Amino acid sequence: MTLLYKYKKEYAIQVSVDSTLLFPFKKIEDIKPLLNEGNYHLYAICKKKVVKFETDIQAKIENGKLKTILKLATDSTGKNFDEFRGIFDLEEVGKPPYSISFKHDDKEIIVLDSDGKTICEAWANFLLQGSLDQLAHTLISNGEYIEAMTVENRIRDLSLEVLYIGQAYGSNGERDAYKRLMDGHEKLTQAMIDIIDNPGEELWIMLFSLDDKLNIYSKDINDPISTDVDKSNDHSDNVKNFNVKPKHLLHAVEAAMIGYFNPIHNHEFKNTSRFPTKNKKYQDVLDLDCNSFCLLMNSRLRQKQAKYLVSPRIFTSDRTAENSVHTVDYALDFERVYMLEDLPLSSHVLFIMELNELEQFEVLNPINIKA
Repeated sequence: MTLLYKYKKEYAIQVSVDSTLLFPFKKIEDIKPLLNEGNYHLYAICKKKVVKFETDIQAKIENGKLKTILKLATDSTGKNFDEFRGIFDLEEVGKPPYSISFKHDDKEIIVLDSDGKTICEAWANFLLQGSLDQLAHTLISNGEYIEAMTVENRIRDLSLEVLYIGQAYGSNGERDAYKRLMDGHEKLTQAMIDIIDNPGEELWIMLFSLDDKLNIYSKDINDPISTDVDKSNDHSDNVKNFNVKPKHLLHAVEAAMIGYFNPIHNHEFKNTSRFPTKNKKYQDVLDLDCNSFCLLMNSRLRQKQAKYLVSPRIFTSDRTAENSVHTVDYALDFERVYMLEDLPLSSHVLFIMELNELEQFEVLNPINIKA
């Protein structure tokens, strides 16, 4: 059967992750002060290799810099580590002499000055990730690509494996991911059981906030279509009105993420129920009858750690940890031509560049509109 376009103008919905928060599960309460600066209804439960400070060798402050040694677990036993010598700029210097202590099994460092003021409070994971990100960027800028690839391989050792993706919304957006995770969570408990005998691994929580606006891309069709012009005009009006309930859009994004990453502890929205299979939870999105649905995910963290912007990689057995940006795209109707089929899916950069060449307009994201 020869596929046709359905309308004279076909549309693709794009949802973007606006910001990301990441914290170790044992310190998840530290997320709470940051929640008001976004709409964090989506979350991922992850595991990663342990990073800690080497406390047998004295960490010290010299000329406004923290000098220390970081250790990255090389396996799940927690017995074998690779060491990294680190020199980190401090945003505040304070008054010497300094007091340096470690918390949470040597995974967090606290530096106080002589007045008792905290001038540094950082997790080993963020310091190592941020410094390696910065080093890789410097090497690439200098044209030292082989050296940059070596650093990139170590960055991938710090990647987070996504175990479960979920969402929380409530009736009118009053419920967020933090509340859901703090209420007791079956999958979180399962993830804790998974690593209970693996001291070289630990759980981290990643929260996602979506952009306040959605991009709607359009493509004018000059080929034969399967409907008439009047229906095409009505369709365009419906897309521009974007009458989609917040929970339906949120379920669609959740389902798209699960279908893309295929986490081991997710069971809904997989296999035969994979997005965009017909599902009443995101029926409003399907009823718009758009051609395509895209999700742009950037896991660069909003919170700043020791002056570094951290860009952790996330992966599953289905998705490698090559970079911190993922572009997810789905055809919403398998009985018509897919409008994005000619875009380069192998490169997220080229995909985004060519997607932005299409005609586009914005609509408000209903998830972020307060009732």
